[in-house]
Amino acid sequence: MKTLDNNKNLENILHDNKVIVGEKLAKNFDLNLGDKINVLIPEKQKIAFFTKEILIAGIYCTGIEEFDSKLIICSLDFL
Repeated sequence: MKTLDNNKNLENILHDNKVIVGEKLAKNFDLNLGDKINVLIPEKQKIAFFTKEILIAGIYCTGIEEFDSKLIICSLDFL
């Protein structure tokens, strides 16, 4: 796994608005370590969305197509 600060400890990587994305997902959307992107999050009981900026803090490769192309990992607090 490649990370921003070469730290392999998930507790140190996944905090605040930081996420880890799969290698194929990063390649498909041209994402690199340190990139900031916005995600749309639905509001409770409304037909509306708000945006949240996230930071790509790590890129992983499991060798499993479904994980590497579709999974974003974040902390439970951020979720």
